Amino acid sequence: MADTVHYLMEQMVPELEDLERRGLFKKAEIKQIVKKRQDFEYLLKRRRGLKEDYLRYIDSETKLEALRQHRKNLLLKQLQADNARVRWRSSLSDHAITRRIMFIYERASRKFKGDLGLWFHYLEYCRSKSGSRQMQKVLTKALQLHPARPALWIYAAAWEFEANQNAAAARSLMQRGLRMCPKSGQLWLEYLKMELTYAQRLKTRREILGLGGAANQSGNGGEAAPEAKRQKVEESRAAAETSNGASASLDQLGYKVAAATFQNTIASVPDNLELRVRFLEVLEGFDFDGLEQLEEEVYASIERDFASSEDGRACLALRWVRDQRRGRGRVGALTPSEARGKTAETFREALEAQATPRMAELYAAFLDDCIQELSADGAGTSKGKGGIGSVSDAVDLLLKHLAVCRERGLASEPMTERHVALLLQRGDRAAALETAAAYCEGGFEGSARMWVLRLGLETSRSGGKGEDKEERLDALFERGLRAVPLSEVTPVWSLAAERASLRTASADRLLVAAEARVQSGTGSDGKGLACALVDWTLLNKGLPAARRLYSRLLALPGPGLALYKKCIQLESLACINGAAASMAAIRPLFEAALEVHSQAWELWLEYCKQEMQSGQTQKAAALHWRAKKALHDPSPFLDGYKDIA
Repeated sequence: MADTVHYLMEQMVPELEDLERRGLFKKAEIKQIVKKRQDFEYLLKRRRGLKEDYLRYIDSETKLEALRQHRKNLLLKQLQADNARVRWRSSLSDHAITRRIMFIYERASRKFKGDLGLWFHYLEYCRSKSGSRQMQKVLTKALQLHPARPALWIYAAAWEFEANQNAAAARSLMQRGLRMCPKSGQLWLEYLKMELTYAQRLKTRREILGLGGAANQSGNGGEAAPEAKRQKVEESRAAAETSNGASASLDQLGYKVAAATFQNTIASVPDNLELRVRFLEVLEGFDFDGLEQLEEEVYASIERDFASSEDGRACLALRWVRDQRRGRGRVGALTPSEARGKTAETFREALEAQATPRMAELYAAFLDDCIQELSADGAGTSKGKGGIGSVSDAVDLLLKHLAVCRERGLASEPMTERHVALLLQRGDRAAALETAAAYCEGGFEGSARMWVLRLGLETSRSGGKGEDKEERLDALFERGLRAVPLSEVTPVWSLAAERASLRTASADRLLVAAEARVQSGTGSDGKGLACALVDWTLLNKGLPAARRLYSRLLALPGPGLALYKKCIQLESLACINGAAASMAAIRPLFEAALEVHSQAWELWLEYCKQEMQSGQTQKAAALHWRAKKALHDPSPFLDGYKDIA
């Protein structure tokens, strides 16, 4: 290892001498550069070299190059102040650091061949610093190692297309990538974008050269002849490479390219609806003859292949809005309000044909989008003349739809919350409470969010007499605590805890109900509720009551680690506040926790820390030895122990 590092350092001597000779760095600075490079080289030569070491080395060299460039510019300005004709003559040091960074990237890519992010860093650096030859070399190597990564093929084709202006090479790369990754939707979409962009550029160039008609062609004379000839060659080549070699005029080239790509796409990826929707989104950015015909073909394929898919039906329904915004076909003559109304009507027809929760959710999402769009446009609450022309129209339809879904059992939990929220926004608290109660009584008995909404509305509702109302509320809180799954019941208890804190008569009843709920499940499921109960009891009833409670909870089967930590935290705070309890009360908790959770290294570390803080260094050392023996992987514990020792 030392010989290799020594050899590499020797190779740096000429460039370092050149830096000093040209006055860019002083001798002391050169020594610092050598020392830093030597340290990095030894790091890279370790048996288990890290990618971060390579990246830090590259970052260091990049900063060094920036400093060299800055000093070079300052020195050149000083020289030109005396003689304006002075030019900087290139020497070894002008390119040495860049070559060194390339060398480090090359070594890193050899060691971490599978790291695609590293390859992209390497490629980006080549793109910014080197010529096309080095870029081509690195791209070829990356594609050889990762032929099944669509992102690399897209990157390579984009570089050929944009940087080298070589459409033929870019097309070849894309087609090779599609042969290697025929199921990649992203690759098909990028290929479509590239071909349509190329066709659009050819058309624009034709217009600029005045090749649109016979008169223009004859009027240009010999000056435009070479460009016209090259244009015709490119057009014929592009037409030959689309539609299986069928010749196509430039006006039809966009349609031919897109249609051929679409047919190949659905043949390779026949069951991907999202890909066809994104295909339509790509087409929105272009304008060519036959565009509407192609879009019709795409929609027809969706209707044919995804007739039983809720998302497919939603895509067809949303076509009214999409086409109206772009002014396409007969739909383009509709007003936005009418297009939204047609979309809603199509959604309702789809829901009748396919009454599923997913279909109902998609319709609700569309109406929510309408509300947001109309609110942003300031449509207000006045009724629209036709379709969905105002926020009020959209809200009415959404409330009607949500009510139907509730009756037919099609509502999802987010839809139930939205239903209650809309009624509250309208100020109809009675209807909101009735709706929340209906959801809690049927279909969503276990929904924590719905119970929180219902209990909050019930608590704030005025009406009812004294103890009868309070008794009914306590019973309702108990039902909520029993109905919601133990792992999700903590928000319901938080609301119950507020009530218990404000009304002493309800406190014991609700606390007993919550404790019984914890006892009805396993310790891991009830960890959140158990910790919340301990916190509330400590705050409202004091330390002795909290100790009695956590003793009962820890006696249950499988107490969770979170509960043990909560109890230890409680006793630690008691020690800090001067309570009579000390480490004698904390040690049994730690020992009981470690008996169940012996692999929790952070628990071992906290135990050692507590012993050290109490002055028991020998006991802490004994715990350190026990932890090393007990833990399968003691390294995190050992690292943490160094910080507290």
